[in-house]
Amino acid sequence: MYTRYKPRKRDSKFLKLFFLACAAVGLSYLIYEYRGVLFFWKYNISKLDREIMSVDRVQDRQRRLRMLSDLDRANGVCKKENPMSMEAHLSSGKVKYLLGEAHMPAKFNDLLIADRLGDVGEDSRNYFIASIKDVKKAIALSGGGIREKYLVMMARSCFITGFYGIADIAEILTPVKNSESLEDLEDRRFFAMVHILNNNENFGFDVLNKIQESEGAPSLYMATMYRLAKKFTNALMEYRKVLETSQDPGAKNLIHFNLGKIYYVQGLHAEAIREFTEAAEGNPAEISYRIWLGKSYDSLGDRGKARETWLAAQSIDKNNGEVKKLLERK
Repeated sequence: MYTRYKPRKRDSKFLKLFFLACAAVGLSYLIYEYRGVLFFWKYNISKLDREIMSVDRVQDRQRRLRMLSDLDRANGVCKKENPMSMEAHLSSGKVKYLLGEAHMPAKFNDLLIADRLGDVGEDSRNYFIASIKDVKKAIALSGGGIREKYLVMMARSCFITGFYGIADIAEILTPVKNSESLEDLEDRRFFAMVHILNNNENFGFDVLNKIQESEGAPSLYMATMYRLAKKFTNALMEYRKVLETSQDPGAKNLIHFNLGKIYYVQGLHAEAIREFTEAAEGNPAEISYRIWLGKSYDSLGDRGKARETWLAAQSIDKNNGEVKKLLERK
């Protein structure tokens, strides 16, 4: 009995060693076969993240653009070598988004508050659209599960470029169940704005009110959201609150300008003239203030004053297309 059992035990031990050797060989093969993906993961998590963080600390615009362009080229190589890597496309989307921001004339919220998102140029638009495509590919490769910050990044890119309408942008943000899960304050504000513009105003304003309570001061962003939601009474009150507390001349000019537009839309042209005049006197070089001031005079029937105001605007920028059209009408 013992003599029959002993060889079986040796055979069993041999088989175990054989299978372990095969597993080791297989693991070595997989590591070699997918070394590009593993290398990319290491590059993405360590080097790329560190370089993006270092870009955030760079104030000089040209240097920032050079650094981002270098990262964009590096991501292009990684995507080519790892076309099925979710990480490669997410990193590429992030860098292209940052390039889009770097080419913008001002920060997103500043442009939104000043109604200047139309000033975003082709370079920015192209980078944002490329970012959208990268993130969409990453979502497809992941089976739909990516971090919320990338969803907000894609949604903001869609909003800036008009790639999707507001209902589709709200759909992109559906996985974000709680605004407080978003680490970045500006991401939470954008999340609230999308809900407000997508007819979910109560929820959106609740999010903004929590942010404002934590900051302890009225904000131009809140006033802008009320204006965009056409809640003009609330917008007027919020703008007045900021006007009373702000020490920034530029912010005050912008508030007078936005108050003027609210009055203009409501047909209160005399009040609009008062606000646009305040804005134009505060910043004589801003052509849009004079354009709207002229429109208000025109709506009151004072065409001579309107033309005089538009001619003053033309002296600031003789090639301005809107001023030319307004003057040609008279």
